[in-house]
Amino acid sequence: MEEHNNHHRQPLLPSISDNHEEQQQLKLEVSVIERTWVESNKFWQIAGPSIFARLCLYSLAVVTQSFVGHISDTDLAAISIATTVITYITFAFLVMINNIFLFLRTMVF
Repeated sequence: MEEHNNHHRQPLLPSISDNHEEQQQLKLEVSVIERTWVESNKFWQIAGPSIFARLCLYSLAVVTQSFVGHISDTDLAAISIATTVITYITFAFLVMINNIFLFLRTMVF
């Protein structure tokens, strides 16, 4: 039963051993700077979109609050509270989902 489950697992990111060309490249003597550059590119391919999305989210909140601030003080207070509450709720949801996945992963292994 356990062998059957392991057979269907797919990695989230392809490993180096999956790609024959990269395997040949690792056999050659590669300098530390080149390996660091390759790993940095892989890191930014994963982290870059997340960083961009976070910056866009907060930029949108700042632009919204600055436009609403020109209308009235009451509207500015309302949108500030709403933006803060929505931001904290979404962050708490992400933390909760992460904890659930960590718990389920520890239960499986």
